[in-house]
Amino acid sequence: MQVFKFPDSFEFGVATSSLQIEGGDKNNNWFRLSEEGKIKDGVSSFTACDHWNKIDCDIELIKSLNCKIYKMSLEWSRIQPKKDYFDKNAINHYRDEIKKLKENNIEPIVSLHHFSNPIWFEDIGGFTNPESVKLFEIYTEYVLRNLGDLVTEWITINKPNTFIYNTYANPNWRTGTKDKKKYSEAARNVIISHINSYKKIKEILLNSSKREVKIGISLDLSLISPKNNNFFDKNASNNFNNLLNETFVCGMVEGKIDNNYPFGKGKYCDFFGINYFFDYEVKFVLNLEKDFTEIEEKESNNLYIIGKKYYNQYKLPIYITENGIDDFYDKKRIKFIYENILQIKKLIDDGIDVRKYCYWSLMDDFEWFDGYSKKFGLIDVDFNTQKRTLKRSGEFFSLLAKNNGITEEVVDKFKNQ
Repeated sequence: MQVFKFPDSFEFGVATSSLQIEGGDKNNNWFRLSEEGKIKDGVSSFTACDHWNKIDCDIELIKSLNCKIYKMSLEWSRIQPKKDYFDKNAINHYRDEIKKLKENNIEPIVSLHHFSNPIWFEDIGGFTNPESVKLFEIYTEYVLRNLGDLVTEWITINKPNTFIYNTYANPNWRTGTKDKKKYSEAARNVIISHINSYKKIKEILLNSSKREVKIGISLDLSLISPKNNNFFDKNASNNFNNLLNETFVCGMVEGKIDNNYPFGKGKYCDFFGINYFFDYEVKFVLNLEKDFTEIEEKESNNLYIIGKKYYNQYKLPIYITENGIDDFYDKKRIKFIYENILQIKKLIDDGIDVRKYCYWSLMDDFEWFDGYSKKFGLIDVDFNTQKRTLKRSGEFFSLLAKNNGITEEVVDKFKNQ
């Protein structure tokens, strides 16, 4: 490790999603998948980390990690459990949580949607339904009317690219299908939903409070490269990059949909959020069922390349909104965090406007189809007792955030990690 410091304005934080930590909700598609036995080891999203009842405890954990920011999400299925009904108790619960965060000098970055749908929305086809655009706008407006005075930074739809790709273009995803028509419909409607929500947030908050508000995107972005240096692998790699990344980047930032700009070409976000976990290698294969493409996840560290690419393309402030590693025994996480923040320091030194870093995740949680078998957290959670325990990587992160960089003390304490 080497000693270095970030600019005083740089902010460290952690990220979570409501569905993955709250527990206790039966109105979302992941609870239904749990009931259908589709989650690893037969576990249920209903358990999670019981964050819904442990907000005070968990805010203390965030505070103990010296975080200035907290990327969280709202659970649509709690706020609007039925198409024609909004739950006032649920929105007040989130209002109370956000107030408590701010009282502890932790600024929330709030996502309206994070990888889960209300069951009623799922049952009408989710984002493949043209009505979804209006329905999401109605939900957005309700949230803004109730929370807009407390929140200054919003994310409309978190990682919609992997959400839509896995659901409609990835047959290896457990509920995934290979339906190009549905993929195109859902991608289009998600992009339009983002643009409409961006405009709605600006309209409501600027008109009501006359204060600055920032609305951004947050996409899972990976460096996608050909397995071999030949025409076929390069072509397969480009096609996959367009499917997973560029369709959503160009749509949500510029307003490009199906090679047109129906809302006019512009910038429909105020910051560019990057979720970075791993990269992909792509190979052409003679297999129609795989769309002639073989995709392999690859652990690597190319955050510098990704950050520089999209900053140069759009000149928007960069937020690292999620960055984490599944590390069951907490043996690789310190090295992972260090190597990625080193990449961020390099970006900043090269004049790239990177402002925030959120580690994924605050605590071990419900990891979608993998249930509780994957461990991304800085905090260990015993899902039987709900006991929280700080990991060694959590100690490292706490000192990193406290000192806004790597000090001699940190080097001495973690030199063998």
